[in-house]
Amino acid sequence: MAGIVNVMGVPVNIIKESEYIALMKSYIGDDVMNVVYMVTVDTFKELGLNPELLDDIKAADLVLPGEKAVMSSSHGRRIKGIVNSYKYFLYMLRMPELFKKICIIGNDVKTTMELTELFKSQNPNIEICGSYALDSGYNDETVINDINSREPDLIIMTVGSPRLEKWVMEHRSKIYAKVCVGIGNIADVMLKQNKKAPGWMIKLGLAEFFYDVKSRNHADNKKKERIMQELIANNNQS
Repeated sequence: MAGIVNVMGVPVNIIKESEYIALMKSYIGDDVMNVVYMVTVDTFKELGLNPELLDDIKAADLVLPGEKAVMSSSHGRRIKGIVNSYKYFLYMLRMPELFKKICIIGNDVKTTMELTELFKSQNPNIEICGSYALDSGYNDETVINDINSREPDLIIMTVGSPRLEKWVMEHRSKIYAKVCVGIGNIADVMLKQNKKAPGWMIKLGLAEFFYDVKSRNHADNKKKERIMQELIANNNQS
């Protein structure tokens, strides 16, 4: 690995795409479930309110930036080709034979269904063998038992902090899966940035324009970078 950067006490791994893929392949061969967290600006907001969250994050096997703003104040951002957002995870889903069966755990039914469609669109050969919305009344043990009966390669958790980390810490040893990737509340950004062009725009030949406009998120990135820098400054003063 290229190293680790300390961001508000969180050891964020600096790795290149090839190392990321190699690690995930090795995790699939393990006998225990490996946990990967993709931390976001919202993760660090929550950390500022709940410092005890830090220990739960540190318990992960790998901690990666879920969005570029996380690395905005770190020298690590200058390393070329590093994994610096969720997009590398989506890329891995498109790789044939890496993940064959996945389960998705989200907050609400609507978002969970939309993410199921998004992940399936990345690789039609992936089997979505389970999809669960925790806010819809699912009992944790029922979810775990159902997951274990399906034995997925990958669990994707789209639950925000600190609920994400607490849930994983509590149930990690009970789950029969190879990898758990917690993408947290980056799910909303993921859905927005990967939304398909409306049918009428496709018919009018405006799909390329739609994707061009949607990809221009420079202002949002700058805003998140400012928030992240403020969080780090406040943390350094405390």
